[in-house]
Amino acid sequence: MPDALLWPALVNLLAPPPTAQILTVALSRNEVNALPRHVRAPGASLRSTRFSQLRRADLRGAQAPSLVLSPLVRPGFDSMDLLTTLREAGYAGRYLVLAVPVPHLALIRAEMQAVAGALNVDVIALGAGSVLHLV
Repeated sequence: MPDALLWPALVNLLAPPPTAQILTVALSRNEVNALPRHVRAPGASLRSTRFSQLRRADLRGAQAPSLVLSPLVRPGFDSMDLLTTLREAGYAGRYLVLAVPVPHLALIRAEMQAVAGALNVDVIALGAGSVLHLV
């Protein structure tokens, strides 16, 4: 193989993987900093916003995050509203909803997945010890 053809392939092999982009919605800085490492990858690019400031254009294309994080509910915020916005915007990444342990979390997760369509959505419960529990 001539060097001219080999060089671009070699550069692609040696290039570092793209940095994960995470968007947090309706989470405080303290909550984001307290997330377990299982949720927030080291070196990830992190942006935070309020639901009211979320622009649908930011959810598509090269600037789209690979992961969106939000709480299940807050005063003035409901994760189902964000799920609908993500789905309607054509978001193609993963949506992870953070919840405190509550009864029937599996039912909440099933309802969200039913609304999500093709969108990858998960609900996880974070316990008092910041241990990640998949529901």
